[in-house]
Amino acid sequence: QFTGLTSNSTTFTAAGQLNTTAVDINITADGTGAPVDLAGGADLNGRDMTLIVGGDVTIGAAVSDGGTVRIQGTTNATTIALGSVGGSVVDLTETTLQQIDGTVNTIAIGTAGTQIGLVTINDGGAAQVLTLNTALIIDADGTAGGNGSVSIGSDITVAGEFVINGSRATTTFDGGGSDGTITIDSGGNDITINDTMAFANDDDNVAFISGGGNVSLLGSIDGVAGAGEENITISPGDGNVVLGRSGLQDDFGTVQRL
Repeated sequence: QFTGLTSNSTTFTAAGQLNTTAVDINITADGTGAPVDLAGGADLNGRDMTLIVGGDVTIGAAVSDGGTVRIQGTTNATTIALGSVGGSVVDLTETTLQQIDGTVNTIAIGTAGTQIGLVTINDGGAAQVLTLNTALIIDADGTAGGNGSVSIGSDITVAGEFVINGSRATTTFDGGGSDGTITIDSGGNDITINDTMAFANDDDNVAFISGGGNVSLLGSIDGVAGAGEENITISPGDGNVVLGRSGLQDDFGTVQRL
């Protein structure tokens, strides 16, 4: 048990549970491969945990009772992947992410305000689902030295709000074409895409299911040239829908029809 924990090293391994009582946990491990292994999980007692890493993160037991768990690279250009389709500098499997349980308020990915490395969400294609136990925020809104971007290649289900903060260059929905659909389901919570959006392929689709939460698509999205059609389906239940940013000329299918 700790009164907070700050660690700066090449690797960090904890076989037992981390337990903080009053101060946040901050771990920096700049080694490559899999520099952070939290085999025993963590009890955050209402505090936050930040992992700044040069490679993969493995969590082997529950991370619970926290505010925000943020995972980011050692540089703002670090690429990060969520789901079973890796290939990034930091790969976070669904198994690892599901250890962060519903008593944690939010999982945050990327370096807020400066992330320019691509963030990929793909748990095996549009027929598969990345399922998380809490809210998910993707920060890919850096613009210095490059532009942050997000690629979504599988369905996403979260038990909390779903937010992308982008750089305007761009959040892409990759349903694989052939009328494939990417579905984002927030389980009754808000969905916010604060970015320009695009389809990866002709005949891709995207569906937003908030079930009572608000859906805010705060940026333009156009279709892809070709014989197919791209569709956006919004199912807010009793929630509100906001298309575009106030006072700005965001377009929906104006440049290329959906």
